Amino acid sequence: MRVTEANVSPLTYASYGRVKTSDLKHDPDSIPNSFQKSTVTISGEAHMRQRLFHSDNPSYRLPSKILHPSALQSSSEPAVNFLTQGDRVVLSKIYKFAEEQGADLAYVDVLGYGLANYRASARFLSPLNNGQDLDSKGHMLSYRFTDKDTATIKRVLASDAIKTTELDQGFIKFAMNKDYSVMNHHDFEFMEKVINKFSAKGDESPLGARFATHTYVDKNYSVHASKETYKFKNGKAQVVDALLDLGRKAKGKTGASKQSASAPPETLKDILRRIIFKAMGSNFRNGLPSLADFLTRGRH
Repeated sequence: MRVTEANVSPLTYASYGRVKTSDLKHDPDSIPNSFQKSTVTISGEAHMRQRLFHSDNPSYRLPSKILHPSALQSSSEPAVNFLTQGDRVVLSKIYKFAEEQGADLAYVDVLGYGLANYRASARFLSPLNNGQDLDSKGHMLSYRFTDKDTATIKRVLASDAIKTTELDQGFIKFAMNKDYSVMNHHDFEFMEKVINKFSAKGDESPLGARFATHTYVDKNYSVHASKETYKFKNGKAQVVDALLDLGRKAKGKTGASKQSASAPPETLKDILRRIIFKAMGSNFRNGLPSLADFLTRGRH
């Protein structure tokens, strides 16, 4: 069981990221076999229409939506409707490239759905590694890409190709950010091939047999639990030992203030002195009256 702070946005990438391709409304698996395994070469745009929008009518005007800048939550519209015209053009090119290379078009499907979700929902997502995710024992959880994926990401982000690629740079950086995409990310090697191909570099190297069959890899990331244990206090996760120390200090200060505010308990000597002072009418508080004072008072 994982524990998260109650006031975290309900639309977090922890939940969004677990959405598989098969969970989406536009599911590649539901595409007719005649579309998936057709021996007839069709255009990249036709593939884009069929596989993302489920339309084989070239004259059908595909829906196009723009997320309003002031929108406070994601729309109920299918995410693919938020793909820009530029997105649709480049995805059509990628479909054509993948088909020519003999690659499984599911790689492009996943890329297209990822780009669509980026357009429709990215601004509403809360980062995953936000210091608010605890396991059932109170250990702080953090999530990372595998070492192999991390190496690919560093290579892509440091390349010249990313500066001129037709694939949206904001989407690329979002997809390669572990705080948002670690739980259900793209095949970064395929993305690298696409980025290089559709950039000023124009990489002509073949995709190769590596991408002939698409396989979904579940939990292709690592989870790390902290040694310390935490509890939520005032909306923030704080180390349990530190909370105990604060509690001890607060208790000590409270006890000290109570002790200083209340009078010390009277001894027998204090009681006798108070009785004598009262009987003699003395206002002295620092000692008994002298013998001379006592005798003088007795004469009156």
